[in-house]
Amino acid sequence: MNVDHAIEKNRCRIYAQDISQKSSNLLRLNLILNNLVHSIPNVVQGNTLLHSYHVESTKDGKALKRFDYIVSNPPFKLHFSDFRDELDSKENQERFFAGIPNVPKAAKDKMAIYSLFLQHIIASLKPNGKAAVVVPTGFISAQAGIDKKIREHFVKNKMLAGVVSVPSNIFATTV
Repeated sequence: MNVDHAIEKNRCRIYAQDISQKSSNLLRLNLILNNLVHSIPNVVQGNTLLHSYHVESTKDGKALKRFDYIVSNPPFKLHFSDFRDELDSKENQERFFAGIPNVPKAAKDKMAIYSLFLQHIIASLKPNGKAAVVVPTGFISAQAGIDKKIREHFVKNKMLAGVVSVPSNIFATTV
């Protein structure tokens, strides 16, 4: 919303898709309170990874809508074991270029769903787009696997401008 306020009102639209109806409703209320009602139709409830709502028509069919700016705090403890195998498809290979995490045998809530959101965000950025994304500290120090492949992609494509480390549990009381 701060980006919208910094840009002329008629030049910026906010788009959001959240699996939580409560979060979607809170965002709509926030848009009303901040006089950004023109973006309310772009706020939808749904599973971003499985059924991305914000798409556009292309000559080859449909593709993810691409954005100039993306700000995201992906879920860290949401498990996607119910639809993990659906994501592992030929259609999603380009979007999830670094891979799809496996389902842990024990704690499903330890699934690295944020890595899927990072890949989705990369696929949703315009070529000169910018993003700010909250990731767990372990993402920065992972020595192998999907996290490392994503970091290598950032460096190879000159997509990383900086990293800000925040104190642990800073989001512990957020909903």
